[in-house]
Amino acid sequence: MKTKLNIFCALILGMMACHGQEPAATPAVPSPAPTPAISPVQSGLAPVPAASPSPAGTYAPAGSPSPESTTAPAPGGLKVAKAEPVEEVDVMTRLQIFLDQQKFGPGKIDGRGKLFTAQALDRYRQAHGLPINGKIDSDIPLDSVHPIFTSYQVKQEDLKYVGELPSKPVDQAKLKYMVYPSLLEFVAERYHSDPDFLVKLNKGMNLEKLKPGDTVRVPNVEPFKLEDLVEIRRCRTMRSSRAG
Repeated sequence: MKTKLNIFCALILGMMACHGQEPAATPAVPSPAPTPAISPVQSGLAPVPAASPSPAGTYAPAGSPSPESTTAPAPGGLKVAKAEPVEEVDVMTRLQIFLDQQKFGPGKIDGRGKLFTAQALDRYRQAHGLPINGKIDSDIPLDSVHPIFTSYQVKQEDLKYVGELPSKPVDQAKLKYMVYPSLLEFVAERYHSDPDFLVKLNKGMNLEKLKPGDTVRVPNVEPFKLEDLVEIRRCRTMRSSRAG
C-alpha cells in the first residue's frame, strides 16, 4: 500500500514538472513594527536640565552663601572701609582724633562714634568737596594721625581746678570758676575724652585716685588749657583801655 502511494505521488510530481509549474513558496512571516519612541512629556517625566557651568575664574566653596543670600549691611551710620584686619573701635578712635585735629568736633572721644562724629564727618567731607556718604574710606587720611595717643603728667597746680561744687546754683554763681569733681574729669575734658574711655585706655591704673606726678595715656589732640582762659571782665577792661 505504501509503495503504491509513493508511486502515485511521483507520477503527480512528474506531471507538474512536465507542465512547467513550480511548487508554491512558503509565505514570509511579516516582521513586527518598531515600537514608537516615547517623549518625556508623554511619559510624565520632566527632562533633567543640564548643569550650567560656573563662570570662568569663580569658585564657591561648599557651604558658602551665594551673593544673593548675603545679608546687606544696614543703611545709615558710619561705614568702615579698611583692608587690614583692624578692630572697628580702633578705626573710630582714630577718626575721632583726626576730626578733632582738623577742628571738626566729633564730641567726646570715646571710640564709639555716634551722632556728633557722623555729623563732623559729613561737615569735613562737605568742606573738602568730598561725597557726603558717611564712609571712612581713602578720602579720609587717617594715617596722618600719628601718634594716636600721647601722655599727660598730672601737675600740682591742677589740683586748684578740682574740688566740691556747692549744690545750689546761687552759690555756684559766686565761684570764680567751676571746679571738677576729680582729676579724672579734669584730664578727660582737657583731652576731649569720655572718662570711661580713659579708664579703658589706662588699664591697670586707678584713675579715680590720680595724684600729681601720675602719667595718663590720652588722645593726641590739642589740650583744652583752662589756665590759659582769661576772665571776661578782664577782657572788657583791656578792650576799654585800648579804645581809650
